[in-house]
Amino acid sequence: MYWFRQLHGEDMELIVYSPTYGSPDFGRFSESKFSVSKTDTESGSFSVKDVDYKDRGSGVCSVVQNPSDLLKNQDEFAEIKCEHTVKDYDRILWYKHSQETGFTLMGYLSDTYANPEEEFENKIKLNGDGTKNSTLTINSLSVNDSAVYFCAAYYTVL
Repeated sequence: MYWFRQLHGEDMELIVYSPTYGSPDFGRFSESKFSVSKTDTESGSFSVKDVDYKDRGSGVCSVVQNPSDLLKNQDEFAEIKCEHTVKDYDRILWYKHSQETGFTLMGYLSDTYANPEEEFENKIKLNGDGTKNSTLTINSLSVNDSAVYFCAAYYTVL
């Protein structure tokens, strides 16, 4: 399970990777500031200790993404499902992460309105209801689609 934060106006950054078996990897973040628990493959928890104003940001939590791993052949399509249970969240965002480009926002589903980013308009399809679930379909797979994909639940701020 990956836990991220995104401060306003900044890129998303990985706080910790928590495997089901083994020790969590906090990278550049301190275990004295954050704690994580992963007791099974389907769930986990994340906490921020001694919260202060620098901890503002978009929390990504209570999100389940399936399948966890997916292998496909060239020219096939891939389908990834995401769901959340956060009552006030109305948007699901999809990100592609590769070694070459880092995180790239592919698009988002706001309620039932799909909004793919321009570079992905002909490549992906977003379905569902951002208040609870989303399906990302990637068409005509190629070697350039090899990456780690993330969904994030979010709320609209007016």
